[in-house]
Amino acid sequence: MDDTATSVPDMSKDDSYDQELIANLKKQVEKLTLQLSSAEEEIDNLTLENNNLKQSNEELQKINILYKKITNSPAKKSKKKLSTPKKINETSQSKQTQTEQLNITEKKDE
Repeated sequence: MDDTATSVPDMSKDDSYDQELIANLKKQVEKLTLQLSSAEEEIDNLTLENNNLKQSNEELQKINILYKKITNSPAKKSKKKLSTPKKINETSQSKQTQTEQLNITEKKDE
């Protein structure tokens, strides 16, 4: 019977190694679970941001189309005639005439 007692392996060494391995694996699972949770949260945030950007892009595209329509459409002619440019020209011509008269007067005085 002495032979059978010595043939049984020492389980205490293997048991402690297994316990240490299990503890390390549990820590690794916890760490990976936290990383997964963080990654899922980041995915949710990015999905929200992506949706907001898509909505903003659609609105800007609609505005862009509207601006293109406005710039490509022929301008409507106003029934009123603007007389401002003519008045400006008349005013500048009268000032020029006054300046010429002053110059002529000054030359006579000399």
